[in-house]
Amino acid sequence: MESPQSSRRTFEANLADLKSLVVEMGSRAERMLGSAVLAVVNEDETLAREVIDSDSVLDRLELEIQSTCMVIIARDSPVATDVRTIGAVMSISSELERIGDDAVSIAKKAISMPGEFPRDYREDLIELSEKSRAMLLNVLSAFTKDDLESLDSVIAADAEVDAIWKRIRRRIKDQIRANPDFLDTGFKVIQASHHLEYASDHVVSIAERLEFLRTGNLVRFSRAQY
Repeated sequence: MESPQSSRRTFEANLADLKSLVVEMGSRAERMLGSAVLAVVNEDETLAREVIDSDSVLDRLELEIQSTCMVIIARDSPVATDVRTIGAVMSISSELERIGDDAVSIAKKAISMPGEFPRDYREDLIELSEKSRAMLLNVLSAFTKDDLESLDSVIAADAEVDAIWKRIRRRIKDQIRANPDFLDTGFKVIQASHHLEYASDHVVSIAERLEFLRTGNLVRFSRAQY
């Protein structure tokens, strides 16, 4: 029969494996976001389809994480602190899967965009992508290093993402009013940028989970700030 010490080591090894899967999933989601935006601004349908196809890998990783968590809970009867960690892992994997879905939605715009991507919005969309992805990488780093201080950058970056998104939306609305023929194209650009804003919101949700896991409060992440 396995000793309590040995059982604990096995349990901690399983948790470490779970965390590694979460980091792998997050890294894939970050790459999908970057590739999806490049596919749109460069009108690269091949790259867009690669992003769409890669979503199945992200779905598989989420399922593996979720099912492993359930097995650990049922088999190992973890204590309260461990249950919170497992709950955080499950929640984070769900948010990462949603980020992957946002990347797929962006990639589809490269296929359905009527005509060429409007050059005037290329830098805006790339900037939005870079900030959203940096947020994701920062929160993954906080997750692996238990570094809550780095979550401050997530809070600041989310406000910047919101500002860029509103700027893009405002410019496109003005352009559509001046040129109704721009409606279909402008709407696709708005959709793509909005999915990047959604992705940053999912990152904030991950940060909230980490904050609560370590401190038991969500003061810094009050939605009233946004």
